[in-house]
Amino acid sequence: MTRVQSSFDKSLKAVGPRMLNASQWGICCPSDTPEGESVGLIKNLAVLAQISVNQDINIVHKLLFCLGVEDLQLVDYSFSNIYQVFLNGAAVGIHSNPQYLVDQLRHLRRKGKINYMTSIYLEQSSKTINIACDAGRPCRPLILIGKNNKSLVEADDIKKVISKEIAVTDLIKQGKMELIDVNEESNLHIALSALDLDYAKYTHMELSPMSMYGVVASLVPFPHHNQSPRNSFQCAMGKQALGLPNLNVNNRFDTIVFQLLYPQRPLVSSKITRYSTHYMNIPAGQNSIVAVTSFSGYDIEDAIIMNRASCDRGYGRVSVLKCIDAEIDQEMQDSLAGKPLGMSEQQQQIQSKFTPEQYADNNTHVSHSDPFKQTGEYFKNPSKTRLQDSFKRYHAIDNDGLAKIGSKIEDGDVVVNRFNIASQSSSPISAKLPNQEHAIVSRVLIAQSTNKILVKTMTRETRPPYYGDKFSSRHGQKGTVGLIVNQSDMPFSPITGMVPDQIMNPHGFPSRMTIGKMLELLCGKQAVQLGKGADGSLFQESKVKEVCGGLLERGFNYHGKDILMSGLTGMPCRSYVFEGPIYYQRLKHMVNDKMHARSTGPKQFLTRQPLEGRAKDGGLRLGEMEKDCFIAYGTAALLNERMVYSSDEFLVYLCEECGIIGYEGWCQVCKSGARMVKVRMPYAAKLMSQELMAMGILMRVEVK
Repeated sequence: MTRVQSSFDKSLKAVGPRMLNASQWGICCPSDTPEGESVGLIKNLAVLAQISVNQDINIVHKLLFCLGVEDLQLVDYSFSNIYQVFLNGAAVGIHSNPQYLVDQLRHLRRKGKINYMTSIYLEQSSKTINIACDAGRPCRPLILIGKNNKSLVEADDIKKVISKEIAVTDLIKQGKMELIDVNEESNLHIALSALDLDYAKYTHMELSPMSMYGVVASLVPFPHHNQSPRNSFQCAMGKQALGLPNLNVNNRFDTIVFQLLYPQRPLVSSKITRYSTHYMNIPAGQNSIVAVTSFSGYDIEDAIIMNRASCDRGYGRVSVLKCIDAEIDQEMQDSLAGKPLGMSEQQQQIQSKFTPEQYADNNTHVSHSDPFKQTGEYFKNPSKTRLQDSFKRYHAIDNDGLAKIGSKIEDGDVVVNRFNIASQSSSPISAKLPNQEHAIVSRVLIAQSTNKILVKTMTRETRPPYYGDKFSSRHGQKGTVGLIVNQSDMPFSPITGMVPDQIMNPHGFPSRMTIGKMLELLCGKQAVQLGKGADGSLFQESKVKEVCGGLLERGFNYHGKDILMSGLTGMPCRSYVFEGPIYYQRLKHMVNDKMHARSTGPKQFLTRQPLEGRAKDGGLRLGEMEKDCFIAYGTAALLNERMVYSSDEFLVYLCEECGIIGYEGWCQVCKSGARMVKVRMPYAAKLMSQELMAMGILMRVEVK
């Protein structure tokens, strides 16, 4: 975990606690923070930052007295050059030569005699020497500079780290690097790069300017060319990108899993992405050929136009795995033996069905009916009467009461059929699939806990890109699918015949200022020609001229533009089109999980208004601002239909004489039913009237 969360109240609008302090360089990522009221209060560690752990302070305590620290009782304040020595915040003694003590302790730390996470810093203003061995201190590695003002880490060491022959911790143990916390940094003179060593004397040097970013922000190519908020947006959306969630996804039974079926390595990546993370082995996106041009009106406001043939070939295709749980009690006892009945040792083992091939010889699962029948509940296939009544719901159930591997199910289909011996009734477990989708039964797991027998049914649903699904590049530019076009109607290159996978509106660049996205397209275009990945690391020397010159040498336009032919007219497009590969991420926000509509449905018990929320099949709320718009336009009939008729319309008996709600045509106040009339009003208004009466406030209604 790399999250650092402040205890400051996020509802307060104070700016100070949310700012990034200069001392947090290399410790906290400047971009990876959420939007909204938590901005700046939740930070993430930089890619090389580490948190210290507890150490044995007895060794350091004894060592201090060996290096000349004297007991506090011997303090003589007549000496001006006396420095107090603190160990983990507790005073342990005094020393008259502070620089000697600090130098000796740092020398021992570099030799590995004391823990490499020990912090030693001298504070001249308070005349104290502080040694910290406690846990919870953020530290970061720095390269040591020798007496000749040269780095102790040589080029061979860097090659060995890149090839993973050695690790950074090995260089720390060799005394070429050391972990420094924020307090000790105040005693050091740190160079940003090797170029600075030619102009001044330094004690340490940064490993790389890239170390200022966190892991997620380091995935962005050319982040120093983007507007700062765009990098923060990508830090949030990069965590929502779909890829391969874990390597053992086929052996897990998580509640819901999104899995990108064809993930690809990015053509343009940073050094941290390649060497410090496993992103290249488990990526979360795909390289897409993007044409930056306007195509119809379905690409406004960052909407994406996609090639239908690309979607059919697997671009952006996601597998959604959902787990449906069922259980039966195993607490009933055998009335004859008087002992709890369990399963045999062989049956107690976890039994799993993974593939249909295991059951190719027979159409039934391994029978578990005998041990289950000894309990109060067991799994069984439905009776013939029930099958005749609703065969479609039970078509996936096998003879053992569980779903068949490979069977196709829809919303409401039964996947587990439980039978209770006492009540002689079934209690089936059904699948819930939104928007008339269908799924395949992928796996079934049977396991036994202390008093329960658990059955987990894993269903698999494949989703290609659809209108409204959310995609994002690695530069914080998100967009939804606005149109999916046949390949025959898409623009194409007359030279290569290549058709772009996506079309992006060029108006997305001026206001977002994501120049890094343009550079990614250019470098990706050259990477395809060279057959190797391009480097998009932070604060590297600009290679735009070199990349553009390389494109020109290979017969492409210097600026990365191509001539495209219109698939609709067959004529050349009126302008050059900026086209090339960009790495796109598919996010977990999909229309199938959010689309909702309702006519009639469940209501609240108290107010008789529609329930709220998609999960409850609730209604869509008409808010205050919508209501104000209806009033401004004078739509009285629409207001009445939305607020009363389609919500909580209720007929009440109202007395024209006293204006009080009566009961069954009788006024309790006037003791008469002569002037009772039926009136339509919202049930919430009637409820409010009754609650006010309970508070001693009588509300009268004037009938006109």
